[in-house]
Amino acid sequence: MSKSGLIEDGVGAYPPVRSLDNSSRVGQNIELEEYVDFLKNNFSINKKLLLVQIPQWDFRYFNVSTARKRGYYAYPPTGLQYLASALEDRDLEVKILDLNYELLARVKTDDTFEPDKWLTILDEYLEKFPASFIGVSCLFDTGIKPLLDILGHLKNRGDAIVLAGGVVPTYDWEKLLSQKLCHFICEGESENKINFLLGKFLDDNIDSEPTPGIRFRYQDQLKESFGPTDVVNPKGNLITTYQQIPIEKYFNVGSLNPFTRMATTENPYAAIILNRGCRAACTFCAVRDFNGKGVRTRNVDELLEEITYLNRERGIKHFELLDDDFLRYDDAVFQLLQGIIDNKLDLTWSANNGLICNALTDDILNLFQKTNCTGFRIGIESGNAEMLKEIQKPATLPSLRKASNLLKKYPSLFIGGNIIVGFNEEKFHQMLDSFWFSVEMNVDWTAYTVCQVIRGASAFENFTEYFSERMTSQGKAVANMSPSRDSLKGEIDTAEDILSGLDIFDLPLDSQPNKEQVKEIWFSFNMIGNFINNKNLKPGKQPKKFINWVSMAQISYPQNPYMCLFLALAYRLIGNEQATEEQYQRMLINLENSKYWAERFDQFGLSVFVEDFPKTPEAVSKQLEYLRASIFEKIKPTIPENVIPYL
Repeated sequence: MSKSGLIEDGVGAYPPVRSLDNSSRVGQNIELEEYVDFLKNNFSINKKLLLVQIPQWDFRYFNVSTARKRGYYAYPPTGLQYLASALEDRDLEVKILDLNYELLARVKTDDTFEPDKWLTILDEYLEKFPASFIGVSCLFDTGIKPLLDILGHLKNRGDAIVLAGGVVPTYDWEKLLSQKLCHFICEGESENKINFLLGKFLDDNIDSEPTPGIRFRYQDQLKESFGPTDVVNPKGNLITTYQQIPIEKYFNVGSLNPFTRMATTENPYAAIILNRGCRAACTFCAVRDFNGKGVRTRNVDELLEEITYLNRERGIKHFELLDDDFLRYDDAVFQLLQGIIDNKLDLTWSANNGLICNALTDDILNLFQKTNCTGFRIGIESGNAEMLKEIQKPATLPSLRKASNLLKKYPSLFIGGNIIVGFNEEKFHQMLDSFWFSVEMNVDWTAYTVCQVIRGASAFENFTEYFSERMTSQGKAVANMSPSRDSLKGEIDTAEDILSGLDIFDLPLDSQPNKEQVKEIWFSFNMIGNFINNKNLKPGKQPKKFINWVSMAQISYPQNPYMCLFLALAYRLIGNEQATEEQYQRMLINLENSKYWAERFDQFGLSVFVEDFPKTPEAVSKQLEYLRASIFEKIKPTIPENVIPYL
């Protein structure tokens, strides 16, 4: 506990107010040093730091059955590992606690464990490692409630100096500090900031360059540290930090995305980073604001050492690239991929974040194949030329079409494309352009998502009140990018006056659909684009690709009947009768007594498959062809002529 004499208000304790002449102290961090001295006098400093990764989901929709089937994300605490690595020279014992992993592991192995009691895991850990410094990271809005819960819990304990970082604290620092939920917030990339800050507490004779971006509350006022522009240049590897991460067990409790599930259902995975930052400045994205301008790359030899260690000594078989701009530097990409070949590493890899299509070449794609890349996404975002300019996407429709033609030469790669609907003030005709362009791109899967308001993205600079509402004690999350995730059953609730199914194609072209209507637009685009018109369910294509992707996604949507239906059709196409019957029966169970799903099946003409399921591969192709033709006949006025060959 904190020493006697501290003003008793938990984590938000401050020395008496006194006058300061700030004009003579600018750049000297005097206020920071005085606040640090105050904390040193009121807390027992034991030179132990605990870095905590919080759960990565919205507890309102947490499902134990889904968790036990490994349906939730289990990202390793890569960002915290970089922080720990940056502190290795300090006189400090650093531990990492991944509450996301630990909770999933408990749920899977202990039938008596109650997920809402997840903070007991933290208390148990602190009994063994009573750290005087605790750092908490939160990257996504779905983690707001867990973030507030853990900060409130630590405030009530009152026995540690609490730091917060990550995307949410970076942009909501004022709210968190005003509510006295932590002592410090480190904005953006925090290696240099945490090093400088903790150096003020420790007597280890290691100097660190002062940095801006350390927020704190001093004398009842919100303050920021001073220093030159903070640029983090990643150095070294993370091998030492992996000593305390059970990385080879993460696949047992979850996954990173369908790419890792496709490659690693029974094999360990890990996440790696080559580059930080992104050359683009897309208005809907916060990467540039959070990471700063420009792209910094790691020493490739050091990254190869890390990959080799994980592959050969820890048994990691699949690697997920977390880069926002992996292809920024050709030389680094070639050196990395050639190094994997030269070292004869037995692995697969994928890139779910999306590659800038303009950077793709035959030379690069050939290396992708040689190094066992399972697949990647490309950032399309919009099929409307005006909207692409509006969001400042570094791509044009001609360049995207060029990339599509190039990718056709590499059918072994699973290619996903990202499409966003519901941009600020986006008209329906622009959304239609995106849908039909996604069909023209003819990739294996299109990730249709609803535009999500993101902190730090320039498109949402005027959404301060919107963010503030989500930092209440209830910790409400913003709407999911995939609306089906807002319900345990994957259902979408909308008002009665909202058009759905094929009727969405009757919306006035110049209308600006509201958020409820956009959900239904998303549903119809996804149903038609990814299932009814999926290229790999057509004659001469690769139904196994469809099966590999959807069967992995299905883990997170166990009550979705149309996934079962189309998987049953795909399994019949490849002659797997047992899997066909299993998925068909699962579909019937999910449809049973569900008015919602019965109506959805009727909307898109799927009920015919329930009543008369095709008995042969030829019958599957014939019935799907008839379904596609009937649907496209109904929405024919919206179809561009150049898209017809892809239907």
